[in-house]
Amino acid sequence: MASVSGQPAPLSGAGLGIASMALALGTFMQVLDTTIANVAMPHMQAQLSATLEQVAWVLTSYILASAVATPVTGSIETLIGRRNLFVICVAGFTIASTMCGAAPTLTAMVASRVLQGLFGAMLMPLSQAVLLDIYPPEGRAKAITIWSIGTMIGPIFGPVVGGWLTESINWRWIFYINVPIGILCTAWLWLLLDPGRAAEPHSAPMPQRDSLTALRGSVAMDVLARRLAHIEHAARKVARLAARPVIEDI
Repeated sequence: MASVSGQPAPLSGAGLGIASMALALGTFMQVLDTTIANVAMPHMQAQLSATLEQVAWVLTSYILASAVATPVTGSIETLIGRRNLFVICVAGFTIASTMCGAAPTLTAMVASRVLQGLFGAMLMPLSQAVLLDIYPPEGRAKAITIWSIGTMIGPIFGPVVGGWLTESINWRWIFYINVPIGILCTAWLWLLLDPGRAAEPHSAPMPQRDSLTALRGSVAMDVLARRLAHIEHAARKVARLAARPVIEDI
């Protein structure tokens, strides 16, 4: 229900708790996937018939897509509404995770990771905005603090969870694990969040500066990725040169 001023009214009771859990889980999925695939890279390389340099794009594509999508989050939210965009992003992230788990080739995997990054990039800024909507002013500081803890521990747990799933079940389950979480979050958020106000498409065009920021971000991340690739190549060459005397001695 919206308040008299037109802003979404804060939630209370069980609805507030469930919505908070859905927001936390949605954001946790996004930050978890930044590192969860690291330990599964050798398994992906073998099953997808890729070189080490090629399979590295499973990680790089996710980061690049996130960097491109983040700056335009506010403009899209203005057009279609905060609740609608958040639910679309959670659902899209869940579908992209399913596509990643089922990807038969490296190309399909990278394309699915790009979709994951595009949808996941908007979850973090949107979750903060929604938290401010559903909590009364006196409870917002505590809510943001608890939310921040989840965003910090996600990347730490990523390699641990990824390693356990890879060794115990299959590396594809590092993506499939998002599916039940994503379905729950999508349903909860759709039912509990206020639709909010969405501007008319003709009255709220995407600001030019947001498009320019996205373009600059994509170019900068591309340059960074190329620089990192050169550094990685040089480091491997140094490592091979350093290991040569040891091998010859053996």
